[in-house]
Amino acid sequence: MEKVVVLCLLLVELSSSFTQETQIYFKEGNSLTLYLRPFPSKSITSILWMCNVDCCESMYYYIATATLDIHTGRLMIKNMTKADEGVYSVEINNKVQGETYKAVMIKHVPKPEVRVSPLTARGPCKLTCEGDTTGAGPVTYSWKTGDGEWKELQKDIIEEVHGHVKTFTCRMKNPLSEEESHARTILFVPGKSADSGLWIKVLGAVIKSLAIFAPLGAMVYALSRNQETLRKRMCPCQSKNSDYVNEA
Repeated sequence: MEKVVVLCLLLVELSSSFTQETQIYFKEGNSLTLYLRPFPSKSITSILWMCNVDCCESMYYYIATATLDIHTGRLMIKNMTKADEGVYSVEINNKVQGETYKAVMIKHVPKPEVRVSPLTARGPCKLTCEGDTTGAGPVTYSWKTGDGEWKELQKDIIEEVHGHVKTFTCRMKNPLSEEESHARTILFVPGKSADSGLWIKVLGAVIKSLAIFAPLGAMVYALSRNQETLRKRMCPCQSKNSDYVNEA
């Protein structure tokens, strides 16, 4: 039986109950390759790749940009553009396959920069992996301290290391590219710790206590001196006798 190969891009609607969609990404001007998954167990007698565009409008366009491998069913489209976005499906031997591909055009990520924003005068700092990711699709962020290992974190991180100098590097990554920033060295100025705050409170309480009790002690001392002077004036003889005894 002669093998029939059809390459046509046609608007079709597939039921979500029996399809499994895989999202794939491409950069403008690059190629996109689609595979048969799973590969059919029977020999291929006909292949029909479909996309959400009208067949009549796209047939002549894709005949110059698309290449079909009749043995593996692999489809490669060159010079992809925004117009080539959409859901691609394939029909093998007059049977629609369950696997579909959603093609999305994205840009490469830019080279990021570590931006520092102090949250307080002497507190933690917010570090941001800065860069315009418009049109870059899903972007993940990773951070590295010094010569340590990369850790996948958020775009913004909070750091608080008092009295230390640390070097930070961030990395942006999407399904097509990744870029790494220059290392940024940051000096963390020591702030007020919880222990120092406690000592300041204790010292303040002591000073307040001294301010209250010091005048009271002075008053008691003055009264005792006045009582001693008054006693000597009232009992001069006793004072003389005491002096005589002391002289003996």
